[in-house]
Amino acid sequence: MTHLRKIMLEELQRRHYSEGTTRNYIRKVEAFARYFQCSPDRLGPQHIREYQAYLFTKRKLSPGSVTNHLCALRFFYIQTLKKPWSIAVGCQTLAGGRPSRYQNPCQRVTDYSIRFTQWRC
Repeated sequence: MTHLRKIMLEELQRRHYSEGTTRNYIRKVEAFARYFQCSPDRLGPQHIREYQAYLFTKRKLSPGSVTNHLCALRFFYIQTLKKPWSIAVGCQTLAGGRPSRYQNPCQRVTDYSIRFTQWRC
Protein backbone atom coordinates (compact mmCIF):
# COMPACT_ATOMS: atom_id res chain seq x y z
CA MET A 1 0.00 0.00 0.00
CA THR A 2 1.40 3.36 -1.01
CA HIS A 3 1.78 6.21 1.43
CA LEU A 4 -0.88 8.34 -0.31
CA ARG A 5 -3.37 5.48 -0.43
CA LYS A 6 -2.85 4.86 3.27
CA ILE A 7 -3.44 8.54 4.10
CA MET A 8 -6.56 8.65 1.91
CA LEU A 9 -7.91 5.49 3.49
CA GLU A 10 -7.33 6.91 6.97
CA GLU A 11 -9.08 10.17 6.02
CA LEU A 12 -12.07 8.30 4.60
CA GLN A 13 -12.35 6.11 7.70
CA ARG A 14 -11.92 9.05 10.04
CA ARG A 15 -14.87 10.75 8.37
CA HIS A 16 -16.97 7.56 8.61
CA TYR A 17 -17.39 6.99 4.89
CA SER A 18 -18.99 3.64 4.11
CA GLU A 19 -16.84 0.72 2.95
CA GLY A 20 -18.42 0.90 -0.51
CA THR A 21 -17.66 4.61 -0.87
CA THR A 22 -14.13 4.04 0.41
CA ARG A 23 -13.47 1.28 -2.14
CA ASN A 24 -15.06 3.38 -4.88
CA TYR A 25 -13.01 6.51 -4.11
CA ILE A 26 -9.76 4.52 -3.93
CA ARG A 27 -10.50 2.85 -7.29
CA LYS A 28 -11.35 6.15 -8.96
CA VAL A 29 -8.14 7.82 -7.81
CA GLU A 30 -6.21 4.72 -8.96
CA ALA A 31 -7.87 4.94 -12.39
CA PHE A 32 -6.94 8.62 -12.63
CA ALA A 33 -3.29 7.87 -11.80
CA ARG A 34 -3.25 4.89 -14.16
CA TYR A 35 -4.61 7.01 -17.03
CA PHE A 36 -1.66 9.40 -16.75
CA GLN A 37 0.81 6.72 -15.58
CA CYS A 38 1.88 9.05 -12.82
CA SER A 39 1.35 9.53 -9.11
CA PRO A 40 -1.83 11.59 -8.58
CA ASP A 41 -0.07 14.06 -6.28
CA ARG A 42 1.98 15.20 -9.29
CA LEU A 43 -1.11 15.95 -11.38
CA GLY A 44 -3.00 19.23 -11.39
CA PRO A 45 -6.20 20.92 -12.57
CA GLN A 46 -5.33 20.63 -16.26
CA HIS A 47 -4.95 16.86 -15.87
CA ILE A 48 -8.28 16.65 -14.08
CA ARG A 49 -9.99 18.54 -16.91
CA GLU A 50 -8.35 16.29 -19.49
CA TYR A 51 -9.42 13.20 -17.55
CA GLN A 52 -12.96 14.50 -17.28
CA ALA A 53 -13.09 15.05 -21.04
CA TYR A 54 -11.80 11.50 -21.53
CA LEU A 55 -14.54 10.12 -19.27
CA PHE A 56 -17.22 11.97 -21.25
CA THR A 57 -15.90 11.44 -24.77
CA LYS A 58 -13.99 8.16 -24.87
CA ARG A 59 -15.64 6.21 -22.04
CA LYS A 60 -19.07 7.77 -22.73
CA LEU A 61 -19.93 7.99 -19.03
CA SER A 62 -23.03 9.80 -17.82
CA PRO A 63 -22.67 13.12 -15.99
CA GLY A 64 -23.55 11.35 -12.72
CA SER A 65 -20.74 8.84 -13.17
CA VAL A 66 -18.27 11.57 -14.03
CA THR A 67 -19.41 13.45 -10.93
CA ASN A 68 -18.55 10.40 -8.83
CA HIS A 69 -15.05 10.35 -10.31
CA LEU A 70 -14.60 14.05 -9.64
CA CYS A 71 -15.90 13.78 -6.07
CA ALA A 72 -13.29 11.11 -5.38
CA LEU A 73 -10.56 13.30 -6.86
CA ARG A 74 -11.84 16.32 -4.95
CA PHE A 75 -11.67 14.37 -1.70
CA PHE A 76 -8.17 13.20 -2.56
CA TYR A 77 -6.86 16.69 -3.31
CA ILE A 78 -8.59 18.52 -0.45
CA GLN A 79 -8.48 15.98 2.38
CA THR A 80 -5.45 13.84 1.53
CA LEU A 81 -3.10 16.33 -0.11
CA LYS A 82 -4.51 19.44 1.61
CA LYS A 83 -4.49 21.30 -1.72
CA PRO A 84 -7.12 23.73 -2.99
CA TRP A 85 -9.66 22.37 -5.46
CA SER A 86 -10.44 24.32 -8.59
CA ILE A 87 -11.07 23.02 -12.08
CA ALA A 88 -13.13 25.97 -13.31
CA VAL A 89 -12.75 26.94 -16.95
CA GLY A 90 -14.35 30.35 -17.20
CA CYS A 91 -18.06 29.68 -17.03
CA GLN A 92 -19.83 32.54 -15.21
CA THR A 93 -21.80 31.45 -12.19
CA LEU A 94 -24.13 32.79 -9.55
CA ALA A 95 -22.97 33.39 -6.00
CA GLY A 96 -22.07 30.15 -4.30
CA GLY A 97 -20.61 28.59 -7.43
CA ARG A 98 -23.88 27.31 -8.92
CA PRO A 99 -24.10 27.31 -12.71
CA SER A 100 -26.43 29.93 -14.14
CA ARG A 101 -28.33 29.19 -17.30
CA TYR A 102 -29.69 32.74 -17.31
CA GLN A 103 -26.55 34.85 -17.04
CA ASN A 104 -24.14 33.25 -19.44
CA PRO A 105 -24.80 29.64 -20.39
CA CYS A 106 -21.65 27.72 -21.10
CA GLN A 107 -20.95 27.22 -24.75
CA ARG A 108 -19.94 23.59 -24.39
CA VAL A 109 -21.55 20.85 -22.35
CA THR A 110 -18.22 19.95 -20.76
CA ASP A 111 -17.80 23.52 -19.44
CA TYR A 112 -21.18 23.30 -17.74
CA SER A 113 -20.41 19.83 -16.42
CA ILE A 114 -17.11 20.95 -14.93
CA ARG A 115 -18.74 23.81 -13.03
CA PHE A 116 -21.73 21.71 -11.99
CA THR A 117 -19.60 18.88 -10.63
CA GLN A 118 -17.34 21.37 -8.86
CA TRP A 119 -20.38 22.77 -7.04
CA ARG A 120 -22.07 19.42 -6.45
CA CYS A 121 -19.23 17.56 -4.69
